[in-house]
Amino acid sequence: MLMNTPVQISTETGFAHDPALPTRDLVLDTNHMREEFCEVFDTSFETCERVRTKYRVSESLRATYRLEAEGAETIVSLRCHAIGSSPGPSHSAKRLPRFNALAWTFPDDRKLDTLRHFVHEQALRGRVAGLVIDEIERVSYAPEKAATFRCFHDGRTIGYAKIYRDDDHRLSADKYRHLQPLLLANGVRAPELIWTDDTLRQVMISPVAGSTIAERYEAGDWHLLGVGLARLHRIPAPEFLGPFQRVARGWLKTAIEVIGAARPDVRELLDELGSVLEETRVTNVGLPSVLLHGDVHAKNVLIDERGQLGFIDLDQASSGPAMAELGSLVAALRLDTSLDTAQRADAERQLLAGYTQEDSDLYSPSLAWHIAAAIVGERLLRAVNRVRIETLRDLSGPIESALHTIEATRI
Repeated sequence: MLMNTPVQISTETGFAHDPALPTRDLVLDTNHMREEFCEVFDTSFETCERVRTKYRVSESLRATYRLEAEGAETIVSLRCHAIGSSPGPSHSAKRLPRFNALAWTFPDDRKLDTLRHFVHEQALRGRVAGLVIDEIERVSYAPEKAATFRCFHDGRTIGYAKIYRDDDHRLSADKYRHLQPLLLANGVRAPELIWTDDTLRQVMISPVAGSTIAERYEAGDWHLLGVGLARLHRIPAPEFLGPFQRVARGWLKTAIEVIGAARPDVRELLDELGSVLEETRVTNVGLPSVLLHGDVHAKNVLIDERGQLGFIDLDQASSGPAMAELGSLVAALRLDTSLDTAQRADAERQLLAGYTQEDSDLYSPSLAWHIAAAIVGERLLRAVNRVRIETLRDLSGPIESALHTIEATRI
């Protein structure tokens, strides 16, 4: 096994120094940013929590914080640019020269220009089955990209509104319109498209009954997911869907470059894994293209009181080999720090047992290759891009696990 290159890594962030973004570690420090925002917004914030991060090594750093003052919540998003790059026009954002950054508060998003209207103007929200949306609750917010709201009438959930940047809502609407009937015909529930609004760049989808696996974590849940995923993978990929990109040569090469730049100490191990993935690619890839959910995880899978499974959040649906998605899910389980070792192993056993119950044609070398590819091309890349410190503390272990996963099928 090749040795790692000695390099100084921050014990707090898990990164090597990034000279293009010299204030990166300050932006990731919530105590420091609380004080910064108190001054910028002239408010005595009592708490500060970083709820979302997107880090592009040597290019940019975006972070979103939830702050609180006297019981009132403020959501602040910050976009830092590399030295020599301009943050661009400020509009409603505040300039933070020290960080070469712009900051703005929700819902005054720099690029989601319809968001503030949806939040503040009830008359623009539309109706669901003739019912007025009298209350909304923010479910998720990806600054400059999208926001999702739970919509209520008289205290009852009647739908979910998703607001997008540019015309992304049209592709999303197409996916829900075409995929929900296909999934339902194969025994899997999914949200139904209620309507789309070009003015607000919004789609409205129906709620799906049940609780997520992350909320439930009951015995047999992962087995049900394996069954449901196999049923989804029976469906031939519709032609309008784009290909699943996260196993492409270019994607994996970029992932290794990005992770290696953030963590030079594991670069040699990454290069070894990259070589092994390339050597085994020809024999392990090239299976039929099927419908893939694209973002399967415990928060996107619902199970109702009758044990019926449903998938939500179809925005990343794509086409590709079934083992790409199954491998992605197994890789995510193996690196899930919210579960202990026994729970991770049990969930993986259940998942594969449920999958093979519906589809006995599980090609082990292909699955192993896709698990290893997903460890580097998804899990470790996201650990860097989304600053997941628990994973960043030990990158050698997952890389060596990926190498072992492939080598075990070559014996």
